[in-house]
Amino acid sequence: MNRNLYNKELKRNRKNLFIWSGIAVAFTFMITSLYPTFQNAGQAMMDTMPKEMTKAFGMDMAEWKHIMGYYKTYYGFHIILIMSIYACSCGANIISKEEREKTSEFLFSKPISRKTIFISKTFSLLTLIFLIFAFQTSASLLGVFFFDNGTIDWITFFYMHFNGLVLISFFGTLGLLISLLTKPKKNFMGIVVGIIFTCYFLHAISKSLEDVEWIGLFSPFHYLNFDEKTNFISVAIFFVIITLFIISSFKLLKQKNINA
Repeated sequence: MNRNLYNKELKRNRKNLFIWSGIAVAFTFMITSLYPTFQNAGQAMMDTMPKEMTKAFGMDMAEWKHIMGYYKTYYGFHIILIMSIYACSCGANIISKEEREKTSEFLFSKPISRKTIFISKTFSLLTLIFLIFAFQTSASLLGVFFFDNGTIDWITFFYMHFNGLVLISFFGTLGLLISLLTKPKKNFMGIVVGIIFTCYFLHAISKSLEDVEWIGLFSPFHYLNFDEKTNFISVAIFFVIITLFIISSFKLLKQKNINA
C-alpha cells in the first residue's frame, strides 16, 4: 500500500465523509432525544397503523418501552440506509473519478503499480466506511446514555451495530465493483440509491406479506436484519462475498483500458 496515496484519498473524501456523517449523527441524536416522548406511545401508535406497514419497517412498537425496541426501528431503516448510500457511492467513485476527472494518466505514470493503487484506494474506502460507522455509533452511545431509562440491552446494541457495519461494507465494495463494470459517470448516486432502496423494499415486502416471503431472499437486508442477534454463518458468507467483490474489482482494473 502507498501511504501517500492512501492519505491523499482520505483527504479528498473528507468533505463527503463529514457531510454524510453529520446527517447520520444528527438523525441519531434526534431520534434518541425523542425517546422519552415516545416510549409510552408505542402501542397507541401501533393501533392506528396498518399491520403490514409496521411489519415492513420493523416497527415493533410494543417494545418501545425499552429504548432498543425503539432505536432499532429507526436504525434498521433510516440510519442504515443513510450509511449504505454513502458507502456505496464512495466505493463507486473512489477509482472511477480518476478517469472522469482526467487524472488517471498522471496517476498511472507514477512509479507505482495498478495493484498498489487499487490496494491503497480500497483501504481508504474501508477506512471511510469505518469512520462513518464509528461516528454514528459514538453518537448512538451518547444518545442512549443520556436518554435511556435503564432498559438498554448492550448485547442487542452490539449485534445491531455489528450487522450494520457488515452491511455497509457489503454495499461499499459493491459500489467499487459497479464502478469498474460501467463507464465512468459524473454521478453514481442514481444507481446507488436505486440498488439500495430496491434491496430494502424487497426485504420490507417479504416481511409484510407472507405470500411473497421468498422475495426477501434476494435482499442482503434479509440475512442481516436488526430484529435478531447476529447470524454468524450469514456474516461469514458476507465476508466471502465482500472479498470476492474486491478481488473481482482488482481483476477488472488490471484489464481495464483507462482513458486519460
